[in-house]
Amino acid sequence: MDESVAKKWGVGSYNCFMILTAALNGGLIQIEKDNPDYNPVAEKSKKKIPDPVATAAANAKRRELEEAFRELVWKDEDRAAMLADIYNRKLNRVAPRAYSGDYLSLPGMSPDIQLRKHQRDAVARIIQDGEGTLIAHTVGAGKTFTGITAMHELKRLGRARKPMIVVPNNLTEQWAADYLKLYPDAKLLVLTDAAAKSPDSVRRFWGQAASGDWDAVIVGFSRFEKLQMSYGAQKAALTARIDELEESRLMELEDGAGEKDFSVKQIEGVRDKFKSKLQSLEKRNASKTLEGATFEEVGCDAIFVDEAHYFKNLAVSGGSVPGMQTSDAAKCEDLLMKCEYLRDNGRGNNIVFATGTPVTNTMAELYNMQRYLSPNLLDSQGVSNFSAWAKTFGEVTETLEPKPEGGGLDIKRRFARFQNLPELMSSFHCYSDIMTADDLDLDLPELESHAVAVPATPEQLAEVEALVERGEKVHAGCDPSMDNMLKITGDGRKVALDPKLLYLEDDPDMEPLSGGKVDECVRNILDIRDRTEGERGAQLVFVDSSTPASGRWNIQDDVRRRLIEAGVPESEIACVTDAKGKSKLKEALYEKVRSGDIRILLGSTTTLGTGTNVQTRLAAIHDLDCPWRPSDLEQRLGRIVRQGNTFDHVHDFRYVSTGTFDSYLYSIVERKQRFISQVFTNKSPVRTMDDLDETVLSLAQMKQIAEGDPTVAERMDVENKIGQLKLMMASHLEGLADVQHKIETQYRPLVEALTAQRDMLADDEIPFAEADLVRQQTLGSKDSFLTVGGTHIADKEEAIRALRRAAYGVRPGCEEIIGTYRGLSVVCRRQHVLDDDWLPYIGLAVDAAKHVHMSDRVFPSGEKGAFTVLTQMDRIIARDAKGPAEIELKLREAQHALADAQKAAKEPFPKQTELDEAEQRLAVLEQERIEAEAQRQREQAQRAEAEAAAIEEGV
Repeated sequence: MDESVAKKWGVGSYNCFMILTAALNGGLIQIEKDNPDYNPVAEKSKKKIPDPVATAAANAKRRELEEAFRELVWKDEDRAAMLADIYNRKLNRVAPRAYSGDYLSLPGMSPDIQLRKHQRDAVARIIQDGEGTLIAHTVGAGKTFTGITAMHELKRLGRARKPMIVVPNNLTEQWAADYLKLYPDAKLLVLTDAAAKSPDSVRRFWGQAASGDWDAVIVGFSRFEKLQMSYGAQKAALTARIDELEESRLMELEDGAGEKDFSVKQIEGVRDKFKSKLQSLEKRNASKTLEGATFEEVGCDAIFVDEAHYFKNLAVSGGSVPGMQTSDAAKCEDLLMKCEYLRDNGRGNNIVFATGTPVTNTMAELYNMQRYLSPNLLDSQGVSNFSAWAKTFGEVTETLEPKPEGGGLDIKRRFARFQNLPELMSSFHCYSDIMTADDLDLDLPELESHAVAVPATPEQLAEVEALVERGEKVHAGCDPSMDNMLKITGDGRKVALDPKLLYLEDDPDMEPLSGGKVDECVRNILDIRDRTEGERGAQLVFVDSSTPASGRWNIQDDVRRRLIEAGVPESEIACVTDAKGKSKLKEALYEKVRSGDIRILLGSTTTLGTGTNVQTRLAAIHDLDCPWRPSDLEQRLGRIVRQGNTFDHVHDFRYVSTGTFDSYLYSIVERKQRFISQVFTNKSPVRTMDDLDETVLSLAQMKQIAEGDPTVAERMDVENKIGQLKLMMASHLEGLADVQHKIETQYRPLVEALTAQRDMLADDEIPFAEADLVRQQTLGSKDSFLTVGGTHIADKEEAIRALRRAAYGVRPGCEEIIGTYRGLSVVCRRQHVLDDDWLPYIGLAVDAAKHVHMSDRVFPSGEKGAFTVLTQMDRIIARDAKGPAEIELKLREAQHALADAQKAAKEPFPKQTELDEAEQRLAVLEQERIEAEAQRQREQAQRAEAEAAAIEEGV
């Protein structure tokens, strides 16, 4: 390989072929180096450690190589047409069907209820679809009635014998009530709190489920998970997962990963967990401790899963691809196993999921949803493996970044963007019935959003400064178990609410914050309460970062206290936790909100989100903190922007403590929500879009917040970029030094040696060529062509005996001419080989003083094999007759390699311009910072002078 090629596309020992293999297979590039602190005695000391600088350089080469490969692939028109045809046949050949439910008669349904068109169409889709169906209707679109109707119709039409409806634990009785409202004569079996009060009662319930003829069996998430598959089914599923993970592990190794690489270890960890599960299962089966009814025995042949996004954390086997969970979530694996069981028994089209938020955080979650519902489509598109799916629909990038926990640099792999979005969403629409608020003419109240900016108090600003200092320590390196950026971000959320939350253990008597956003929230609650007194308007207050569940002082109780002190009757205020998780108590609490008896209800997104139907009198909601995911914001809004609200105009107050982390966190979540919304509503015509998966603030963002300087983040980004480029330049210079070393130790010495050899053999070329010509012309001749002791001996046997005597007559360690052969001198060299033996080796020469063309075989000492000496000498002639020409060719190749290496050794850093521009930009930013600081000091001095003058005048 040319040194320029090796230098251009490789990094040290990680050559271009290895990088190309990783690029083509989507493999992980991770380079290691010797650990300078390696201690062979220490238990956890590692001989090799990751080399982030070399890894970053290799990944940069990889991106360049991928781009060059792309250009090459699409350059040829015929090849481009062929590839486009393959892509279209695999991924662009499906068009989502349109379904109409106008034909449905829906016998048995209450005449008092009429389904809307989108609900009837979704029911028709479930009945007609060949695979599973996702009802992705917006919050408040009536998914409950859609699911009930679909399951009832599957039963009526004979498609299902025993449908099972799986819902959040607190919604089982609500679903049963809605079912009977829709189908008054339905025969239902519901696993209520009373039915689940003891193991015996649960066993009786499943016995009833198995033996009875039910229109539907309604159970909560947790009980559904405990209804296990049979031993054989579990064993088969676990074995299949182990085999799948082992295949993924081998693929990682084939793609260039090492046995100790993180991606391989991660897959092995998940695989070993499944092995442990399999061993545990086998032990329980052997000891007869597998008790209770099984999913197969119950006879369920159709399932409807409400709020299906709770099952998104299905483990994937693509260890080197980010964006998805690689550890197994038991409830998700259990659901997948049951879905696969139904599919294997021809009931794959009886699997229905429903959620208003099919994507909660990243578009990669669509892959898992399709694994549950439409795996055959994944197979037909060749993307059943997550690595293949991610490579087709996403672009994974590697960047060199400070470790989140501090202490150096690390390679961060992430979905930089999603690509081929039209095809991705076309596939999604094949199994999903999507309805957004824009698609439906729902009778919804008009929402007025209020961004309530509350200046941070001095106490909060001091805590933000302390958080920044912690961030700098983390950035410099500290024990991640003691502190890290995730902890700091979480504490930043608390500071925005009330710094007291940081000191609940150290200073439990610390006074709550005055003048913060909690005070502002209370003022707005009181204002809305007064304005809606006649309608008995209700309000919800969401706080995720501080709840009564902690058992300590918390924001929800503090808001309640402040409201009571402001004159609100205690009976009008409640926390969801007052119901202590009991569904009947919660429903009674919700009924009081709907009736207007309770006018202020506090809770978190989890406790006040899914299943909280209290919209009747809701006038406002208050977001006291920012949730982690965009789906949480949507769930909050879904409580108030909902059909059945008697208010035509409602309010959403979002409180932001300026100068704290609030604004950044809201912007991150809202950008994610916009991205997801654009894709799902088809409002974005683009084929690619950046993915947003970060909810942890960086040090740059923290400093920008603390200093109030909008250039801080840019300055730190530029500094980080300069640092990365300088590390890449160091890798480049190291590569140049390596090339120069090769020039001095390999390329130049080889050229010199070949030149000397060519010059030395220049006089041998013609004599050897003539000898070879004679050899070819006398093939088969009985003449020995040997002259020994000045006498030509024609007889071969006699000539060889004479030659052997002469050879063994040469003194040990000496070299002598002992005859001639085909016009060339026969030279014998006695060499010390083993013990005391000095064995003779034969060679040929034109001028023995200059160079002897030696054989590598010993002259036989006896008669046996003696004739091989002539063969050896003929081979020397045949071989070395071409020698000078071959050496000349090797010399030209070596000279070319030397020139190529010398050129590579002078190659400039390819990103020098980018580095120069970044350094220039940093200089401009630094100058602006200095000028801004000088201006601030001047203004401060002017204010001080003015204040002093005012005081003096007053005196």
